Amino acid sequence: MRCLILRGDRRFWISDKDCGPDPGEKWVVFRDNPREYIRKLRAIWDDSSQYWESDQCHFRIRGEPIPAKYWNVAVKPWSSRIRERWSMWKTLMQELRTFSSVEDFMDSFKQGEQQKTQVLHR
Repeated sequence: MRCLILRGDRRFWISDKDCGPDPGEKWVVFRDNPREYIRKLRAIWDDSSQYWESDQCHFRIRGEPIPAKYWNVAVKPWSSRIRERWSMWKTLMQELRTFSSVEDFMDSFKQGEQQKTQVLHR
């Protein structure tokens, strides 16, 4: 059993039989529009965030939307492709928190356009 700490410090226990397949490909179709991609990811990444939108989170266990930050323990099987994508998302969300808005975050890419946009287009 694993415990996820959801909004309001609520404990949500899951077991391997609760875990489901990778939900990522169902909604991640915004690679042609990086700003929208980041906004959508931010909306499902962390349920303690002011940007959380539970109705946008399509991965659910027993009816409960599971924030993407917990998919590393809630998605089974956990393939190398899924691990790579989730790690990229985690890095993006950590970096985004250092900016006041998605626009400021995206503007920072203009400095190192080639290197940083490769992360968004993986």
